Amino acid sequence: MEKKTYKFNLQKAEKNTFEGYASTFDNVDLQGDTVVRGAFLNSLSNHVLVLYQHDEVIGKVVDMKEDDKGLFIKAQISDTELGRDVMTLIRDGVINRMSIGFNILDYDVTAEGRLLKGIELFEVSAVAFPANKEAVITGAKNYKEKKYRIYGGNLNNYLALFDDYFIENPIEKEAVIIETVKNQEQEEFYRDMQEMFDLTIEEVV
Repeated sequence: MEKKTYKFNLQKAEKNTFEGYASTFDNVDLQGDTVVRGAFLNSLSNHVLVLYQHDEVIGKVVDMKEDDKGLFIKAQISDTELGRDVMTLIRDGVINRMSIGFNILDYDVTAEGRLLKGIELFEVSAVAFPANKEAVITGAKNYKEKKYRIYGGNLNNYLALFDDYFIENPIEKEAVIIETVKNQEQEEFYRDMQEMFDLTIEEVV
């Protein structure tokens, strides 16, 4: 199962429900994937659970539809202690990202990456970490692009935010990854990850 994280556009949050976009179309995310309109049509009648951080079940999707912008959902959160806590975070704007768990049914390969044409949706999660390009890039035109060397700490846990492969096939402790940072928002994101996962981040000169 793959995962993708988006900054969802919260339309309305009530006592135990919220509405917004769980996925957006036609933008290239940080993994080089683009979701196209029609990708979710086979999943619109699925029983889709709502999780917190891809871990604990907090509710279910009660309505979802595709429009020109993306996949619009309405979620009902159960009246549990965790459910109430998550709804408070959503209403306060602390949690404003939604990650989808899915399998790919159909895709094409383009120069930019994969073009996702068919998706089987299993779950959506309220999460804290962005992975979709639109969630972290806001167009800082004067930012000088950097490259970061990242290693040490809980590198596998960091990578697992973006790809289940690293959960089943952990990399060696001595491994080093190189990330390109294109704007201030991305730089702040990596600094947050550095603190959270005890990573060593060095600029590649």
